[in-house]
Amino acid sequence: MGAVNWRMKKYSMAKKIFEETLRVRNSINDRLGMSSTKNNLGFTFLKLGDLENAFILFNESLNISMEFNDAHGQSVTLNNIGYYYIELEEFNQAIIYALRARETAEYVGNKYQI
Repeated sequence: MGAVNWRMKKYSMAKKIFEETLRVRNSINDRLGMSSTKNNLGFTFLKLGDLENAFILFNESLNISMEFNDAHGQSVTLNNIGYYYIELEEFNQAIIYALRARETAEYVGNKYQI
């Protein structure tokens, strides 16, 4: 439901849903699910203009993905960190993260992410 609201640009509602999802995943210690949800919530914060919380959540998501060797999750989160740097107009950093995302996506054969 968070993703549906996000796609409909109802970011405040998406944020609430992702936050509730994160609480549930945390309560059952679903670490990979937490990574995905933190990434989604981070991108929602990015859309809401809360860059600080977006960056924190992206890094937490990336750390969990790395902990589980989840290359797909890493590539998606690296790409989103690139968007974060675009918002800051730090284009060199954005390129670095976009290239890391592409490299990781190629590793797992994710043509969509490339």
